[in-house]
Amino acid sequence: MDSNEILAGWQQLLADISATGNVEEMPSIETNTVVAGGNARLAISENEFYTLLLPVGIKDAIDPEQISQVISVASVTLGYKGKNVRFLEVRCEDEILKEVFARVVSDILRRIESGTSGLKAVDEALTEFRKLLNKKHTRSPDEMTVVGLVGELLTLVEILNINQRGLVAWHGPYSDRHDFRAGTVTVEVKTSLGADRNRIHVNGIRQLESQPNDNLLIRHVRIEPDPVGDLSVPDLVAEASVLVTDQTELNEKLENLGYSDEHADSWGAKRYRRIGASTYEVLDDFPRLITDHLKVEWPLAGVSAVSYEVDLGAAANYRVDDDHWKDKLKELAECL
Repeated sequence: MDSNEILAGWQQLLADISATGNVEEMPSIETNTVVAGGNARLAISENEFYTLLLPVGIKDAIDPEQISQVISVASVTLGYKGKNVRFLEVRCEDEILKEVFARVVSDILRRIESGTSGLKAVDEALTEFRKLLNKKHTRSPDEMTVVGLVGELLTLVEILNINQRGLVAWHGPYSDRHDFRAGTVTVEVKTSLGADRNRIHVNGIRQLESQPNDNLLIRHVRIEPDPVGDLSVPDLVAEASVLVTDQTELNEKLENLGYSDEHADSWGAKRYRRIGASTYEVLDDFPRLITDHLKVEWPLAGVSAVSYEVDLGAAANYRVDDDHWKDKLKELAECL
C-alpha cells in the first residue's frame, strides 16, 4: 500500500467524520496487510490524529514511546466487532506532516508484507525515521525555531523555580496543542521578534479553544537580537538543567525539538535580550478563530491545515497582570 493510498484512506475517514460528527469510536478502515492478530487498519483518533492500528496479542510487550515531536507509539484497547481488541497504535500528531507519516506507515506495511512481524516492522521503520531526523537535526536551526524555544525555556524555568517537577507539564516538544498543561491551567507560549512584537501566529483552528472550567493563557514573550544579550538557548538549557529532577527527560524533550549538546553552538550562534512579556486569558470573546465560528462541520474534507495571526492590540481587555500570571503558574505547578 503506497503513501498516496494511505492518505486517501485517511481523507475518506475525515470526510466520514465531517458527515457524522462522531470521532469517539476511532473510525477505521481495513488494509490488506495482515499481522498475527488480524488486518492492519488506518484510523483517525479522537483528537483527529492520523493513526495506524496493528492488532497485537495480550502478552505482546509494548513500551509507550514518543519517537519525535510528531510520532508516538502506544498500546490501546478498542471495541471491534463486539469485543475488545488490543492494538499497537502508531500516531502522527501534526496534520501538516501527514505526507511524511504516510511514507512511514507505507514502510511499516511493506516490511510486514515481506514477512517481518508487526512489532519488528514498526521498530525497524521508526529506527530509519529517527536516522533521518538526526541528519536533519545536524543542520543549523532557523532563527524562528530558536526564538520559539527561547520563549518556551523562559517559561519552563519560571515553572521549575516553583516546582522542580515542572518538566512534566512541558508538552511543547511533543507537538501537543499547547506548550504547558497541568490540572486546569494551560499555557501557550508565543515569542515575537523585533517588529512582529504585537502579532502572534496561531497553529490550527483548535489551538485557542479552551475546555470548560479550564484556564487557557497566552504568554507573549518579546525579545530582540543582541550580540551581548543575556538570552540564548544553551544558557537557558543550562539554567533548566540545574533545576530539573530528571535530566534524561529534559534531554529527550530537547532532542525532540532538534537540540542537543553536540549542536549547542549552532543554537547559541545568536543571542537576544528580553524586551518584555505579557499574559492574556483566552475567554469567550477573545479575538480568535475556533470551530464554533464555522458554519460547517470541522474537519472540512479537503482542508488539511489552518493557521492565522492575532493582533494582541485587539486583545487588551484580556490582558492580566503579573500577579495573576504568577498565581496561575503556581496553580499549574502545584498539580504536579
